Amino acid sequence: MKKEYKHLGLMEREEISILKAQGKSVREIGMTLKRHPSTISRELERNAPSVYKGYYRGHKATSRL
Repeated sequence: MKKEYKHLGLMEREEISILKAQGKSVREIGMTLKRHPSTISRELERNAPSVYKGYYRGHKATSRL
């Protein structure tokens, strides 16, 4: 049986942004969104601006796709 993957949507990215700003950990964000922590970690690594480590905006990440 093949696993089906679901991309993060705008609402999930915005939720990541809010939770990250609240100081939540990758694991806590993953549990809240019912996503694996590595998914959250990759999203933050891939779409957070390198100038501001720890700063993430969901709408900006979606526009980069």
